[in-house]
Amino acid sequence: MKKFNNIVSVLVVLLICTACSSNKTETDKGGYLSFINTYLYSQDGETEVFKSDIYFLDIENNTTELKATIPFEKDYPLGIYWELKDSIIYSGISKDVYGNQVWIKDLKANETKRLTDQFANLAYLQIISDDLLLIGGVTNTEDGGAINFWEMNLNTFELSALDFDSDIDIRNITYDSENHSVLFTGYSYTELRKQLDNQQTGTFENPKQLVYEYKDGKVRKIFTPKNNTIYGLMAIDNTILYNAGSTINCYDRIKNEACSTGLSFLENPYFDHITRRIYSTDKNTVYFTTDGSLKKEMVFENNYEFNAVNNMFYIPRQ
Repeated sequence: MKKFNNIVSVLVVLLICTACSSNKTETDKGGYLSFINTYLYSQDGETEVFKSDIYFLDIENNTTELKATIPFEKDYPLGIYWELKDSIIYSGISKDVYGNQVWIKDLKANETKRLTDQFANLAYLQIISDDLLLIGGVTNTEDGGAINFWEMNLNTFELSALDFDSDIDIRNITYDSENHSVLFTGYSYTELRKQLDNQQTGTFENPKQLVYEYKDGKVRKIFTPKNNTIYGLMAIDNTILYNAGSTINCYDRIKNEACSTGLSFLENPYFDHITRRIYSTDKNTVYFTTDGSLKKEMVFENNYEFNAVNNMFYIPRQ
């Protein structure tokens, strides 16, 4: 009987361990950061040109790796590393079509393909999942208009417009790593044009910005900030911090009300809920802090002439 009880005990332990192992496979795998460093380049007396390096930032090990270099050709330097396919997705021009388009390059096969032909300008490339890319841009037919969201299927590269008010000009996107969603601000582009037309009379006022959340293919309004001008967002522990220029404000998503924070706001910040690090950029440098520490520790720095770190994106792993 004692022997039987021992066997049962072992089986129970094995079952518990199996359950633990199963839970590990279902736990959040976190993500990584990808950013672009744009700089002025010349070699052997050649004409100076701007180039952009696309970097991978491994959050777990806090290391960076240069993945590819692309020419900075028009408007806005934009590019991300896609770890799943060992590829880069970036904006670039083509002789065949007008405007900035979305391109993909397989780094292993060294093969490049243009994925779109309908954009005039591109502002955001945010990977949502293994098979979905969120694109922020202005189409050729609306050149000079509001930045809208488009969804691209990364298996078929088919593009579809998001069911969202096309008059809302999208700004300040950030990835919420805890809730697996994208936060952004937006204002009426029609109202902006109206205010710009009135500027000659000295009555210009920034349109009121709202904070929205994109998740599972849908957009919902979260709240209306008390400040009309927002310069950046960051999600941390079910609160949203937003930079209103002279003040840092906090919104509690659970209580749906304003809150207080002792955190200093950083430029282009991302909070990783697993390591509890806040990553941010400042000119040619990427920093991180832990749990809101005021001490900034450098992760990356580049000293090319006229260089800047642009467009850092948090990319989730599945």
